[in-house]
Amino acid sequence: MSGYMYLLEDDLNIKIDENEKPELSWQKEMMLIDIRPMVDMAIPKDCHPIQFGFKMNWYYETPKDYSVLITHPFNRYDLPFYVPSGIVDSDIWGLPVFIPFFLKKNFSGKILQKTPIFQIIQIIVTGK
Repeated sequence: MSGYMYLLEDDLNIKIDENEKPELSWQKEMMLIDIRPMVDMAIPKDCHPIQFGFKMNWYYETPKDYSVLITHPFNRYDLPFYVPSGIVDSDIWGLPVFIPFFLKKNFSGKILQKTPIFQIIQIIVTGK
């Protein structure tokens, strides 16, 4: 088993405006999206230079000395977005989850409900 796959809760509509900036909207407005125009991380070359983020209403909790790796779904190069990988100290963290993502430049349309959007893998962290 390679952790848990989080699936999109609602259809996400992507429209590119006249300035080539993506506009996002939900079919039913199930999740919140955060937009961070200033990004302090590498932006994939085939993506818009805007960091979006899924704001979850839940948080993860693991036993002592465990953390979680949050990453783009394994081997899903077909998805119209990219989720950067990161490790979170989930044994001490207790805040709602923010999952950053970048949209690919060549995409406009709909990302369907139940599309895998990120993977969560529990890991043991030694030396804490």
